[in-house]
Amino acid sequence: MKKLLAVSVLAALTTTQASAVSLGTDVDESDYRDYIVRFETQDSDGATSTCGGLLVSGEYIVTAAHCVGESYNPGNGVSNAYAWEIDQGASNAISVYQGVKYNANKKIETSYSIVNFLDRDNTEDEAYAEVDQVIAENPTFSISRDAEDWTKGAFQYDIAVLKLNSKLDQSNNAAMLQSYTSTTDTWNVNNGDSFTFRGWGLDENGATPDTMQQTDIYIDYSHEDMASADYVPRVVRESDNSSCTGDNNCTYGIFDFITLLPSKPESVPQSGDSGTPLEIKPNSIYAIAKRTAFDNKWVQFTHLSWYLSDIANAINKVTAPTGVTFAYNENQIDTKSHTFAVQNLTSLDENINPYIVNDNGEFDVKGCENTVLKPLESCEITVTVNDGAEQTDTSLALADTNDTQITISYTKVAEAGNGGGDGSTDGDDSDELDNIDSSGGGSFGILSLLILAGLGLKRCQSRQ
Repeated sequence: MKKLLAVSVLAALTTTQASAVSLGTDVDESDYRDYIVRFETQDSDGATSTCGGLLVSGEYIVTAAHCVGESYNPGNGVSNAYAWEIDQGASNAISVYQGVKYNANKKIETSYSIVNFLDRDNTEDEAYAEVDQVIAENPTFSISRDAEDWTKGAFQYDIAVLKLNSKLDQSNNAAMLQSYTSTTDTWNVNNGDSFTFRGWGLDENGATPDTMQQTDIYIDYSHEDMASADYVPRVVRESDNSSCTGDNNCTYGIFDFITLLPSKPESVPQSGDSGTPLEIKPNSIYAIAKRTAFDNKWVQFTHLSWYLSDIANAINKVTAPTGVTFAYNENQIDTKSHTFAVQNLTSLDENINPYIVNDNGEFDVKGCENTVLKPLESCEITVTVNDGAEQTDTSLALADTNDTQITISYTKVAEAGNGGGDGSTDGDDSDELDNIDSSGGGSFGILSLLILAGLGLKRCQSRQ
């Protein structure tokens, strides 16, 4: 029997566009990395909403399309998708928060534009590359990707890239990873993997927590809430969701989103932080938050697998932090070493060989030495303050084509300060939250549900 790839269509009223954490725990400041940001924008009606996003080299934010775009139904059996080009008539003013607190001390006010990065044909080609690898790994199953209208419902395009008009300070940088990297024939995500999600959104009481919350989620194709058509990297299944033996109709679910399950019952992302990135490990991002089931049984994330090459084409640079600062008080340094990712988001191989400019022995640099990074590949660099170092400022050069340089500072401070320059302000003002639309994040309000149920109108697109 010829075996076909399975594609299902989501029921419009079974999910809520959302991401935050219910029944979570506080994130410690030491676990926070400033490539995960919270940002606020305003729509054409002046309503303020909030989302999370991945900050890249201080210039770009990768987030959910429903944070800045409007959904539409293409018809012909295709599920809802997002026209991020519309931008909901936003004013393009944006406030970006970095820090573990919801109303973090570091607040940067600037403006943004939507990056027209998406090549839908290329997205499908990237998906087919993964399917072809799965077929090659399972030759006895005779899995076919020839099903008519195979891509219908597979892509919801809930992903957007914002270009900030003012560059932000950023001391951490993360590599964006695919489930399957065709250039290196590498699987980065597999069934059974678990992740820690961290977000700022509403808690189980419907309140905005003061501190970023975290919870653990995992992949398990055999769970009762998973269907055989759900996307699980590398897993081929029978129609009843059991392991495929090759004797019956085998399927490989293809969607641009992945369904994850909470390790603690009902402790999942909720309204308030859509677009927040999901870390595979520190300095490595796999997906961005999309939606959660009403009963809190599962959560979905848009994985970067089939979009990453398009994102790279838009950014077109070797990504790295803008600068790293080591601070000490009364000769006591807080942290002596700092590790971050460097990723090649160009279309050509990049030779990386980091070194300290005008090296005076204050710092030690390890990682990425004499490394050739192919497109989308990454490596990690660790900068360490050497014993006996004195207050100094210098630069770390990557020696890549564009001569990317990262400022390195070793500075004595009297005490930690609030706010900063370049549009940075103290974000602790209580009135800053007064106008936030708590029903946002693409999440449904009760009225929206009633309208949808009764009239079949499109999903509410208030953002958060």
